[in-house]
Amino acid sequence: MKTLKMLETYPRSMQEYSLILSSLCKTKKPRQQLYILRYSRHCDNMPRSLKKRTVCYVAKRNPTLAWSFFKQHYNYYFALYGEAQFSFGGLLECVTAGLTTQQQYNDVRAFFAKNSAGTGEAGLKRGLESISGSIQHDQNSASGTENRSEDTDEILQKFVKGIDESEITGEEIENKKE
Repeated sequence: MKTLKMLETYPRSMQEYSLILSSLCKTKKPRQQLYILRYSRHCDNMPRSLKKRTVCYVAKRNPTLAWSFFKQHYNYYFALYGEAQFSFGGLLECVTAGLTTQQQYNDVRAFFAKNSAGTGEAGLKRGLESISGSIQHDQNSASGTENRSEDTDEILQKFVKGIDESEITGEEIENKKE
């Protein structure tokens, strides 16, 4: 990727880096996303905070890939951010929050049963809550689609029964005008 190679020599600011990386991470191609993640990990010129943002940018598009990459390189990210509470907590939340299945939830729990979340415990908790919320939403929408339409019909019927005939025809309103 020519744009990433350009970052190594181009005079840059934090804003330029951020703008270019956020644009690059919008790709839907997993191979390019993985390349960007690897680049961010190995690039010595990239500011530390943008390494975290890169993972988060990719996690927005491809949470499974970002989680897998994060697990493989956990020690690197822990060494980089493990002592900084808000940085590591934010990283854990963005890497886990996009996951949506019970299997992924179990994977995150098992991973952090073996590895310390350190100062990112709060971010991990928020990420796990997000995953369980997604799981519950999926279960409710899969089983409750017909129920919601039935509920809506029932509510509408109760509403219609509660309305006076004069309110529907507008007779009462016309009588008040006269």
